[in-house]
Amino acid sequence: MKAKKGLSIVVAFLVVASFLLVCVVSQPAFAEKKKPVIAYMLPNVGPWYTDKWYGAKDEAEKNGVEIILYTSGGYENIGKQVAQVEDLIEKKVDGIIIHPTSASALIPPIKKALKAGIHVSTEHAPLAEKIVPHVWEDPSRLGWQMAEYLAVKIGGKGKIIVHAGPPGQYEAKAMLDGFQAYMKYFPQIQVFPEWSTVNVASAMKITEDLLTAHPDAKAIYCWFEPMAQGAASVLKSRGYKPGQIELVTGWANEETLRLLKDGWITYLWPGTAVECGRTSVRNMVKMINGKKIPPININVPMIGIDAKVIDSWDRAGWAAPKK
Repeated sequence: MKAKKGLSIVVAFLVVASFLLVCVVSQPAFAEKKKPVIAYMLPNVGPWYTDKWYGAKDEAEKNGVEIILYTSGGYENIGKQVAQVEDLIEKKVDGIIIHPTSASALIPPIKKALKAGIHVSTEHAPLAEKIVPHVWEDPSRLGWQMAEYLAVKIGGKGKIIVHAGPPGQYEAKAMLDGFQAYMKYFPQIQVFPEWSTVNVASAMKITEDLLTAHPDAKAIYCWFEPMAQGAASVLKSRGYKPGQIELVTGWANEETLRLLKDGWITYLWPGTAVECGRTSVRNMVKMINGKKIPPININVPMIGIDAKVIDSWDRAGWAAPKK
């Protein structure tokens, strides 16, 4: 009996030991820490947005966080972007970086995300309420810089045609406000702003209409690159020579850089899409790691270039490297 009992104890011990060994082997020596997940939300797709995404994705990889791209397919798709934020709240992501399609409609879902413990920051187009940090290229200052350049170039007097941007877009309004604030010091300069959708065809029509109404215009201001392309196309078709009318724009793609090199665009501020994406991710990582960043504007400076420096300008913060 004693032998049987001893054997039973040994068998039981071996069974328990085997079970514990299986449990230990099946688990890693240390629990693997889950990567933080950041949602990067854009209102549209295209070269400039792709450059922002490149900067954000590359910076996320450097910081060991996962980042997922979401697009709403256009500024008009406000409902889609609101639904995307609601979905991200359900998924319990760690952070949301969003370029809002609306300054007001996104406030309720973003407040809901904050309440759920999700870190949020905005990019380029700010919200109507200062509730989260905001990264942009300071459009008000850009408008002021454009005005400085044009006021000198046209000798402090004359007419300027303005492609102001999409109506209601906060960034476009801030840029025009900066432009007009500077031009108040030059009462002999007349400014004719026109709000419109952002595409080449619309810019061509507006340029045609405004040049017909103001054939003595000395300069054209463009909020964004497709507008400059449309304006340059009209100047060519009307028989103007490169540089005959000053044409300036914010932001650039390869086509606007070609127009700058050929003299049709006289000055432009290419933008810092890549650096904006990087800055947003760096700030988000800090917030996820416990640093409190107040709801302030974080400005990424822009530089202006002309045809003389186009080949020597450092493009690293502007666009993703060519493959």
